[in-house]
Amino acid sequence: MYVSGKSGVRRGGGVTIIGKVWNVSGGLVFCHEILRFIDERKHYYAMDLGLISSVYDAPGGLAWEGGRVATARISLEEAVRRVKTYNERGIGFNIPFSNVLLTERDLEDEYCNWFLEQCQSEQNGVIVASDLLRNRVRKNYPAYRLITSICFCRTDLKFYLKAQDEYDLVVLHPDLNRDLKFISQLDTSRLEVLVNEDCFYLCPNRLQHYKNISEIILSNQRVFYKERPGCLSEVMFERNRFGGELLLSQGDIDRLEALGVRHFKLQGRQESWDYMHGELGKYIEQPTIRKILKHYTQTRSPHLSTEKGTYPQK
Repeated sequence: MYVSGKSGVRRGGGVTIIGKVWNVSGGLVFCHEILRFIDERKHYYAMDLGLISSVYDAPGGLAWEGGRVATARISLEEAVRRVKTYNERGIGFNIPFSNVLLTERDLEDEYCNWFLEQCQSEQNGVIVASDLLRNRVRKNYPAYRLITSICFCRTDLKFYLKAQDEYDLVVLHPDLNRDLKFISQLDTSRLEVLVNEDCFYLCPNRLQHYKNISEIILSNQRVFYKERPGCLSEVMFERNRFGGELLLSQGDIDRLEALGVRHFKLQGRQESWDYMHGELGKYIEQPTIRKILKHYTQTRSPHLSTEKGTYPQK
């Protein structure tokens, strides 16, 4: 079974807790902040919580990027060093090469191939939205795990069943995150769910937005972008995309876990660290601590009932 980086197993005080496997955005642009976040929590809680299993990001200017215009303004050499730093810490790194407009000619890009060659490791993965690129990575860089991108914009069962045969991990379209009947028809152990999607439910412009971004990236290789393409739906419907329609609650996540989903994803590399820090606390740190405290309460105080906090009747 696919597990990127750490397995989500947390140990402390003789206790082992199997948790979620989190893939966190901003691995390059927020590299120092993410590593500090992990170290501070390890020191504060006196245990390795295994909060982050893997991160994802890409250095700006690479032709195969997609989904977002990368904001990590660092050299490829520095990006490679940061990837290897994560790997030395037991954290996987997933490269979002999710451009939806790639051709055979684009696959010969010198910089993208060099970056994949330098970062190749069984700890790492490549997120793709192109069958052409999937085949290239599988053939030339077999150590990588292959992950589907949301940029495929598919919501049909046939696609997901086929994708689970061809990829190591399949990211669910956010519109399907609450469709438990649909999800139950899939191998949930190999699904990844994005929990804080900021787009609209049933957005009619999602695929076109990804195509626009892909086109901009392909036409401006090795350029650091000063502006990101705007959201088409915000303009059309005069709505703010942070409306919360696709943001998952802890209850939503619990229901997905009950179906066997273990892989979850946080987006936010295009936002500020303050935003990302808040999402890490809300979705990862706080639920993890609650789970650990609940486990300790149940194992250290077995005489207490788990229902309504009352003592069992004799």
